[in-house]
Amino acid sequence: MANILKKVTNDIVEALCSSGRVLAIRVWQPAYMYEIDVYIPSINMSSWNTVKRLKCRVELLTYRDYTPANWLPDKNICTLYIEAGHDGPGSRWVKKLKIGDEILFGAAHAMNPPSRSENILCLGDGSALGHFMALSQIVKQKNIQIDTAICLSYKFDIPIASAVHRYSFGCKGEKCCSIISATIDKSSPKPQN
Repeated sequence: MANILKKVTNDIVEALCSSGRVLAIRVWQPAYMYEIDVYIPSINMSSWNTVKRLKCRVELLTYRDYTPANWLPDKNICTLYIEAGHDGPGSRWVKKLKIGDEILFGAAHAMNPPSRSENILCLGDGSALGHFMALSQIVKQKNIQIDTAICLSYKFDIPIASAVHRYSFGCKGEKCCSIISATIDKSSPKPQN
């Protein structure tokens, strides 16, 4: 009986979800950071002025919040960064994703950008990467400088196609504590050093 209730509940929740399609997957070696490009035709990204989150279905009745880090409103494409260095539902889900797969999601809460035009310092782990990149895209009109320290558990080889190359990245030692320093008026990608 419990399985029937789960199935019915899942079907109702899925009917309320929007969907997107996986266009590209870039895996940062040693395969614990995934950069996913998603086509979402049902969302008007051109009006985004807050840091959005998508509540993605990763298992039956299990959802995880992911922040669209970059988005191209004219193409309805956004990029999600998902750290998968642990054994959780989101990690298992992203490791199985393939190009062409459907992603079900609902809108989660959003974060307003700072109201004052002052520089921003962001500190976080790999799970915050998408959030910080989204914040930089939101505040670029205000010419605010964002300095970000991301402490990663691994020294990643970042794919050359990654949007992260718009930012300067430094890595030293066994553990990688990378500094992404982006002045928002920069528009050309920086090569990886």
